[in-house]
Amino acid sequence: MFTFGAVTGGTVLRIPVARQEGPLERGMTVLNAAELFFLLVFWHALADFAFQTDWLQRAKNHRDPAGLDRADFGAPVWPLALCAHSAIHAGGVGVISGSIALGVAEFAAHALIDYLKSERRFGIYADQFLHLLCKGAWTAAAIWGASGGSGGFAG
Repeated sequence: MFTFGAVTGGTVLRIPVARQEGPLERGMTVLNAAELFFLLVFWHALADFAFQTDWLQRAKNHRDPAGLDRADFGAPVWPLALCAHSAIHAGGVGVISGSIALGVAEFAAHALIDYLKSERRFGIYADQFLHLLCKGAWTAAAIWGASGGSGGFAG
């Protein structure tokens, strides 16, 4: 728990804000690492398959006519759709891991992988493999961060 302070009329108001402790703060064990990886993969499956509508799947692709549709001011819709899809993934990673930094990394990696897939650099299987490789990297980063940079497990 930490406090958020605000100054009003010379008086500082302290408002307690609850914060969930993530694996990076409490120390990482082998079981925690396996749980983290499982939850990241579970979230990925939900966000990439169950939560992704047909329109979003097409609109995030800059080569698909849906992605080339023009928004209100004439810009194509694909950057917005790709960012929204990547933000769904990033939010899940950030919440599950307790790390905004890992959420930001997920946003960038997911957007890049999906953009390259729409460039036809690789297909769906390579796309999914790369996404799962990222989940392994986020788990490894959590282990590294929880061990104080030594790369080992806590306790």
